[in-house]
Amino acid sequence: MAVAQNPWALSLRRFAKFGDRVAVSSRGQTLTYAELVAQADAVLAAVIGAGANPGEVIAIVARNGPGVVVASYGVMASGAAEFVVDLNLGLDDTAYAMRILGVRRVLVERSELPRVEGLGLDVLVLEDILARPSCDAPELPFDPHAWGKTIMTSGTTGRPKAIVHRHDRRWIAHELLRSHLPFAPGVSDRVLLMNAWSHGAALLAATWFETGASIELIAGVDVSYADELFARGELTAIFAPPTVLTKLVEGTRHKRIDCIKCVFCGTATLQPALYHAAAAQFGPVIRVTYGKSEMFNPITVLEMDEAADYYRNLSSFDAVCLGTAARGVEIEIRDETGRLCTTGEHGEIHLRSPHMMHGSVDEQGFHELPDGAFHATGDLGYRDETGRLFLAGRAHDVMKTGGYKIYPEEIERVLPSGMVVVGIPSAHWGEIIVAVSDDGADHAQSVAAATAGLARYKHPRACLTIAQIPRSLQGKVQRARVREMVLARYALIDGPYPRFGPR
Repeated sequence: MAVAQNPWALSLRRFAKFGDRVAVSSRGQTLTYAELVAQADAVLAAVIGAGANPGEVIAIVARNGPGVVVASYGVMASGAAEFVVDLNLGLDDTAYAMRILGVRRVLVERSELPRVEGLGLDVLVLEDILARPSCDAPELPFDPHAWGKTIMTSGTTGRPKAIVHRHDRRWIAHELLRSHLPFAPGVSDRVLLMNAWSHGAALLAATWFETGASIELIAGVDVSYADELFARGELTAIFAPPTVLTKLVEGTRHKRIDCIKCVFCGTATLQPALYHAAAAQFGPVIRVTYGKSEMFNPITVLEMDEAADYYRNLSSFDAVCLGTAARGVEIEIRDETGRLCTTGEHGEIHLRSPHMMHGSVDEQGFHELPDGAFHATGDLGYRDETGRLFLAGRAHDVMKTGGYKIYPEEIERVLPSGMVVVGIPSAHWGEIIVAVSDDGADHAQSVAAATAGLARYKHPRACLTIAQIPRSLQGKVQRARVREMVLARYALIDGPYPRFGPR
């Protein structure tokens, strides 16, 4: 797909036809499509007026709400590259991201100015930009191969790195996601987005805007507020990765919610117990996709009816089905030597597609992904005889105990909600499997009952507690940190019958 003109600028022109229809709402604050176009044009003019060049990284520091949407569209329409800062980042991590990306200019809401003080950046205050008289938006020469979007990884395997997407590939990803939606959003459709705009929320919102639908964009998971919207029947869809879906299912006061056409789920594996609880709440409308910072959603799709069939007939817990490849996505499973694995054989998932990342940035600089190259994901899994992809876990999470290799997810799928599994180094066993919770309860009996059907070597040797399960910004468990916290609190008494005592 050739991208000759700036597609985001063209999108804004199309949005104008929706006029006074609400594009964004956020706890009663609204932004119409006419306002979105006018305010994004103001941001575009300010960015270009500040001297930004095509592909230059412009940071955006704004809370979920109308402001971050207009800032995002204004930057993309200018031809510069957006970097929306996740406000869950600490000040040190924010400074690190700005430094490795070479950020010189930042768009910031006035309330967030303390986050960028002392960084030596050219600061553009969003409220000041929007208060200026309107003017015709200038244009920069558009380079489809220039940087268009940057995003920080979750940092589950070390210091986060920045992923870079070119303008043309970012647009291809947008069109791919739009073409795979389970229905075409209409004027009466409204999707609830509670995740950071810097990640999946922005991707889904962009597809909603193309047809004049609306989004409810709030900061953080607020189950009480979501319940109000459910009660009024104001939502038709939700973006709910497993961590969000868990909070909704466990916290809602409604026994049944019938207004939802689709629950968009992804970013982490959807465990069977959570699927069944969510389906009982919303109906069989849960849809699973696989996406990564390096290749945006969708990589694979498990449609709502397919998910219902899969989870109804689920008999194996060695991996979770993610569906079949989206159009244009190539998937290979390779073993440790690089050999292509056969059907059903576990190995590392490798991906290639037209919407692949351009490369990554760390403290050593930019590392371009060669044209035509596959991306080694670090995810482990296999494909079945129908071509469906199954995810078993992360390569660096595999535990080795008594000569067996075990994925933590194999055990977590049967454990009580919220518990995680890690391996503790052992001279006798290699690693000792432990189940960890952060609710202070004694889960020994429930874990023993839940794992009774698993192979004996997969049974946790102990049930331990820590103050809080550490997670990345995307909600993924940081197992290395869990292991550190366990070892800080407990001493291992190693041997054929290992035990743990308090330190």
